[in-house]
Amino acid sequence: MSQQHAPSNHARTTTQQRPHALQQQQQMPRTGPAPPAPTQRDLRPASGHRPAQAPASSVAAASNGSAGVAAAPAAAGASGAARARTSSAAADAQREPARIPPAARSQAAVDSSPVARSVMKLTTLFLSPKTASTANLAQRQPPSDEYIQRVFQYCMRILGSRISPTIVSDEAHVTALMQKQGEGACSLRLSNLLGKLSDKSMLHQHWAVMYLLLALSERHDSPIDAIVRCIAGCYAAPRASVFSAYYTPKHVEDALKNTLTETDIIHDVLFVFQGVDGKHIKFDDESDFFVLDPSLTVPKPTRELVRHLCEVGWLYRKINQQLKTAIQSPSLGLYEQSFYSTIQSELVDYYRLVAMIENQLETNELSSVSFFAQGVTLRRLFVWVQGPLKRLRNLSVLSESCKSHKGGALISMVHNYVSHGDPGVHDYIRKLLLEISRPFYRMLQRWIYEGELEDPFGEFFVTIDPSADDSNLWRSKYLLNYEMVPAFISKPLAKKVFLIGKSLNFVRHTCNDSTYAATWSKQPTDVQYGDLKKLEFSIDSAYQTSSAHLLSVLFEKYRLAEHLQALKRYVLLGQGDFVQYLMDSLGPSLSKPASTIYRHNLTGTLESAIRSSNAQYDNPDILKRLDVRLLEASGGDTGWDIFALDYHVDSPINTILTPQAMITYLKLFTFLWRLKRVEHALSSGWRKQTKGSKSLRSVPGFTQEIQQCFVLRSEMVHFVNQLQHYILFEVIECSWDELSEFIRKKTGDLDVLIAAHNKYLNAIALKGLLAVTSAKNPIAVKLFKIFDVILAFDQVQESVFRLAADEQRFLSEQSSSKYQSDLESQFGVLGKASQDAMRAARPSAARVDGVRGQLQDAVDMFHTQITGLLATLADHPDQNLKLLGTRLNFNEAAC
Repeated sequence: MSQQHAPSNHARTTTQQRPHALQQQQQMPRTGPAPPAPTQRDLRPASGHRPAQAPASSVAAASNGSAGVAAAPAAAGASGAARARTSSAAADAQREPARIPPAARSQAAVDSSPVARSVMKLTTLFLSPKTASTANLAQRQPPSDEYIQRVFQYCMRILGSRISPTIVSDEAHVTALMQKQGEGACSLRLSNLLGKLSDKSMLHQHWAVMYLLLALSERHDSPIDAIVRCIAGCYAAPRASVFSAYYTPKHVEDALKNTLTETDIIHDVLFVFQGVDGKHIKFDDESDFFVLDPSLTVPKPTRELVRHLCEVGWLYRKINQQLKTAIQSPSLGLYEQSFYSTIQSELVDYYRLVAMIENQLETNELSSVSFFAQGVTLRRLFVWVQGPLKRLRNLSVLSESCKSHKGGALISMVHNYVSHGDPGVHDYIRKLLLEISRPFYRMLQRWIYEGELEDPFGEFFVTIDPSADDSNLWRSKYLLNYEMVPAFISKPLAKKVFLIGKSLNFVRHTCNDSTYAATWSKQPTDVQYGDLKKLEFSIDSAYQTSSAHLLSVLFEKYRLAEHLQALKRYVLLGQGDFVQYLMDSLGPSLSKPASTIYRHNLTGTLESAIRSSNAQYDNPDILKRLDVRLLEASGGDTGWDIFALDYHVDSPINTILTPQAMITYLKLFTFLWRLKRVEHALSSGWRKQTKGSKSLRSVPGFTQEIQQCFVLRSEMVHFVNQLQHYILFEVIECSWDELSEFIRKKTGDLDVLIAAHNKYLNAIALKGLLAVTSAKNPIAVKLFKIFDVILAFDQVQESVFRLAADEQRFLSEQSSSKYQSDLESQFGVLGKASQDAMRAARPSAARVDGVRGQLQDAVDMFHTQITGLLATLADHPDQNLKLLGTRLNFNEAAC
């Protein structure tokens, strides 16, 4: 603790102690420590002595390790010190007879070293009478040249020595001493400032700075004197045994040998800043960097500083080469042009900085200005280029990472650097993106407000297929490329942008409505990068407006809802009277082989069915679209197998009722038509049975078969009615209600409407047991087999009733023939011919057995298929199909 107050104690040394201390200093050998730097008070001549008469070695000495030198002693003490110095000078002269005079050595150092010149200027300025205080100005006299030389030599010796503190570096103690001098708010402020000082990572000698401030606070004289005393007290004097006149480090020795001036190096550095070689600094291809000529003797600190400055030129050279290479590319897109143009604009600011430095260098040459002038030095240059250096580093990283990207991917790559942790980099990249993204926002605005796509280089995330025509505009003409979507736009938002422009083009080209697009293009277009919320609001508003207008055109101008209703009534057989009349009219014709069926004949029957039913009151445009279609026939097919109803659709309705959707409608019609045919066959058979059931039930030998036909037909009718009710009401009507609800709301876009219609068809196919093709759907396979069994049973039932009718006719004729034979026997008339005819009209036993076998096969086949179908429905995951199986199971119970 006492060592820290050494400067103050030495400063209070009495005048009587100083001569004795000076004598001890002069009696020490040359290997001892050299004297400390004299203060202004010490450098003043004593009374009765002139400074010019003092010898060269008579620099004022202080005690070893003291903080400062006291004022001049009394005359007696001064004369004793003079005698000691005289004897020491004589001893030195004997040991070194050929020693160079200090003045000549100092002048040589000043001429050869810029550091020495700077120290000489500082020394002269410090000892000048102009630096003294106003009170002592009258007492000061100009110092002699010899005195100035001695002080200069001492200063150079201090600069070239290894000095170390003589007291313990205790920051806590110094902080406590400083806080004792303040009170209240001053003490609080001092603690705050000391905390900030300790956080400064650029300062490595915190304790020395704090000790200097403490020493200054204890002095009340000139600040220059206080600083000198503080520095002299903190550091010991250099050792004369190690250093001769003054120590010259290696980098100082290189500086003395250096033939280059700092101005020459700065000129070369400015050339490097422009990416070209200087006189002494050239670009090395092997190391890929600018290198100062190794043959030149340049101090290592200067060479290191030049190397750091050359990084600026290396970065500029790298960026400039990439710019030239990119600009020469013929496939350079608009986004890339904007990117490199923004980089070029940043380089313009860099060019301005280089021009300002050149101008400053020309007007403020170091050799023609004072030391304190604001000229250009390497260190100042290094400080000035720190900001441009950071920007060039950012530009270099961006140009390197974005050179293989284009379009929206390029913007996404730049946008990724916005999330950088450095706020400066964050703000700088945002500023660059504001310019880079301008072409993207111009394309975006043209697309969402006008539906126009101006993208000659394929950089926008919406692309166009020139081979697609307007009839298929919605599905294939425009495509969404997610790889080109910028990172700050989400995929749902990009999807909305895609649908907005596509809706405008669909309305304009497909729906022939160009007035809406012209009105919508007058909307404001002041969106730019950074206004993400405003962009989302604009896109959402445009999406809702354009989609609502598109749906309104489809449902009002093109009557889309009426077309969907017509498909349900006619293709899905929802118009009952029309379907019944059509089947009754076409029944005889469709029962013929498929090869004998002609479309024009069936078309006339279709028109008759329309005129004979309530279909005649529909819109004529709807009825014109209804037509007959003959499917491809195979061997053994009849007209029932190839007949189908078709519904013609055109643009823009075919965007919703696509060819794939119409194929689904055709499959549904085929299934429902077969179901209606089975129902029609059972109804016809029931009518036939009703007419002859009372008379045929009493025919001997056919009572059981006719009863069996009645029971089986009842099971089949129950099965067909339950199945038909399920499909027509629980499947088609329920699905239609969901689609109608969506149509009434008119929400979403055209894709949502297409999806709703496809959901409607898929629900009918799934719940209607036609989700997949018959070959892969076991339920559909079993249903078609059951339909075939029912149709076959209709033929068997007809055969049974025919045989029963033949048997009844035979028995009736037999009764008549018996009466005839009695007459013949009574009157002697032969009736052989009549008997032969009666035997020929009776059904043979083989024929009866064959029909009985067919009937039994039909019963067994129907029960087998029904059992398999019910088992499949019971294991089905759909609850509706399980309930259907429960209802169909009444057939088995009836058996």
